Amino acid sequence: MILTAKLMKVKTGCPACNRGPESIMHLLFQCKKAVEVWQLLGLYDIIKKACCVSRFDEVVIEHILCLRDSDIHVLGLPNPGETIATSAWYLWFERRKLTHGEKTQTAAQIQLAVRGLAANFVIACKPKAKRRVMAWSKPQSGYMNINVDAGFDHDNLNGRVGAILRDDNGKFI
Repeated sequence: MILTAKLMKVKTGCPACNRGPESIMHLLFQCKKAVEVWQLLGLYDIIKKACCVSRFDEVVIEHILCLRDSDIHVLGLPNPGETIATSAWYLWFERRKLTHGEKTQTAAQIQLAVRGLAANFVIACKPKAKRRVMAWSKPQSGYMNINVDAGFDHDNLNGRVGAILRDDNGKFI
């Protein structure tokens, strides 16, 4: 609207389907590609019901994002809240690519990418595993104890290994 007030030509139709207005509501929930993505994710019924809450895109988005994960039951979708938010972002990202003349993905490719991104987000947000600290245990008299550890850096293709040998008195050999 600001650009049209300055007498600049602006396309008002959806750049993806040319069927609806270029609005957030259309882009995220009504555009043919968006509907396909929501269907492939198994979330279309939830989106469709949310669109009946209001005709204002802000209200619909807020309603969807405020749904509890326990209220959304989709087989094979353990984290629906993150998936919905990621899908909305990804659809916007695809629209940006389209308007800049870049190649866009199919609905099937988008839903696969969304599933991967959402799953990685959930994993990244989990508390880190607690580190186990094991103390040295004294071997029987006349025996030795060897402790070994190793690590590998996949990025640098570099590895290290270390070993410590102790006798039954705890002295390093």
